[in-house]
Amino acid sequence: MANKQRGYVPIEIGGETYQLRYDFNALAQLDQRLGQSFFKVLGEGNIGFHVIREALVSGLANPANGRGEETRALQHLEVAKVDYYIDKIFEGLEAAGLIKPKDAEGDDTGGESDEGEA
Repeated sequence: MANKQRGYVPIEIGGETYQLRYDFNALAQLDQRLGQSFFKVLGEGNIGFHVIREALVSGLANPANGRGEETRALQHLEVAKVDYYIDKIFEGLEAAGLIKPKDAEGDDTGGESDEGEA
């Protein structure tokens, strides 16, 4: 069961359910593995298979999963589910409070709209 209040998001890989979580240590590990800021990579739109795999490794390495379970999970990644994995990574980032949920992105305008302005 997901505990989004603590930042955990369930993800199914190879028929098994794991918990994805992005805390400070997971993101520091991810930045180190990528050799640059993960958020910079996202901002540049350079989300390739390597980035997805590394984001999953970092998010799966948490106490809710058994020790080393991220390695086992990676053996069952499927190319056809890449969109699902990306969605789960973003859901995990939202649960951690690092990015705003898609439905809340437009809430910062204070009720004003830029539409129709020249």
